Amino acid sequence: MSVVEYRDRFPLSRYAPDETDTNEKRKERFLNGLHDEMQTVLVNIPFADLEALVDSAIQMEGKLHQANENRKRRMMNQSGPHHTQKHRNNSSRGFTPRNNRQPTQTYRPNYSNNHGGPRSPEATTITTATPTATTTMGTTPTPTLAQELELIFDNYTSIPGPSEVFPSSLPKKFSVPVNFVDDSASKELTEELKELRGQLQSVKKQSLMLMEQSRESSEREKIALQQAQTAIAEKDSAVAEAAAATSRENSMLQLLIDASLDMAGAFLDTATEDERVEARSNVLLRLAREHGSTFWGTPERTRQIVRFQDRALQVREYLDFCTRTLSLVYGTMFPRNKMPETLPALMDKFRDAPRIHGFVRAQLAAGARFAMIMIKICYPKLDVGQIVPKCLEKMSKRKRNFGKYDDIVTPVAEDMMDELLRMDSEFFVKGSYAEHSTRAVNNERLTIDNILGNP
Repeated sequence: MSVVEYRDRFPLSRYAPDETDTNEKRKERFLNGLHDEMQTVLVNIPFADLEALVDSAIQMEGKLHQANENRKRRMMNQSGPHHTQKHRNNSSRGFTPRNNRQPTQTYRPNYSNNHGGPRSPEATTITTATPTATTTMGTTPTPTLAQELELIFDNYTSIPGPSEVFPSSLPKKFSVPVNFVDDSASKELTEELKELRGQLQSVKKQSLMLMEQSRESSEREKIALQQAQTAIAEKDSAVAEAAAATSRENSMLQLLIDASLDMAGAFLDTATEDERVEARSNVLLRLAREHGSTFWGTPERTRQIVRFQDRALQVREYLDFCTRTLSLVYGTMFPRNKMPETLPALMDKFRDAPRIHGFVRAQLAAGARFAMIMIKICYPKLDVGQIVPKCLEKMSKRKRNFGKYDDIVTPVAEDMMDELLRMDSEFFVKGSYAEHSTRAVNNERLTIDNILGNP
């Protein structure tokens, strides 16, 4: 039975639907019904479906058939017409064993019952002879290749009919007549069979090698795919981070622009500022180009950042100027008082008009106290507490001319101020300021009474 006939009679679903429900099971059942040499080669080749397996089996059958025909032609050419005719006559008359040897039967197992089940121990009988004497040509008889290859597909049995499922319908043995050829043809046949088996083994090895290479290639493709997916994820993450960084940069730049506008004031010289900003921006852009840096993205962004830096420096210089000026004023007006350490504390002293008026009043009070102290020293019995009431009483009785009194007291007042300044100079030279400052409670302001030791 050929592979094509075997394929046409192969469907087994009506007998074993559960065992042939998948494509893999059908391929396995079909493969079990082929010849051993074909199974050895085809079992190691992965087929996509049953049709691919059948096509490969048909191609291999054609190759074997072609090899059989080639061997027949070669043996006929080697034997000659006389030898061919003699064997043809022997075949018609049958083989007569010599030396009382009887024909023997060789059983060849049938490897498939074409039902998808386990292989049964059925046998196919091949009737051969065991000759001991030489033939007419003087050579030992040997079965021809054609007769051996006639049984390559002997296991392709047809699908059993309804009557064949009973025990009485078991396969029967059958005999095949065998002719003989010369030893030289037998040796050549054996060598060609060995060569064919070697080629089949080579095909098997190549198939295994291709399968291994395919598996390794598949593994490499999986690894490459995973690496590509990881790279894509990293790229997406980097793009997201870059977008977030750009957003933050734009926000910070906008804050710098707003801060620059807030710092604008009357103390700024816009013309000079523009010159400084342009010069510094050109220097930074040139350095960036020389070193391949992209920190300074565009000239406009560079100018905005440089303008903010320049205005911040101008504000710092202006605040330092305010600190120095207020410290000078406060130190000049109150040399005995402790100087505030920070600009906010110093500005608090000049926060409003009442505080400035208080500074002037404190200066006047200090001079008046110093004058009254000197009067009290000169006239200890004088009741200084009656000076203001009596002055007001006399001024109420008649109008007084303060001008003539001013001419009299002005020289005396100047002498008093000179003495007061002299005392202040001695106070600072001796370094007693720090000592009195440490004795002051809660950094209270020092007064002339503290200097003179009065309670």
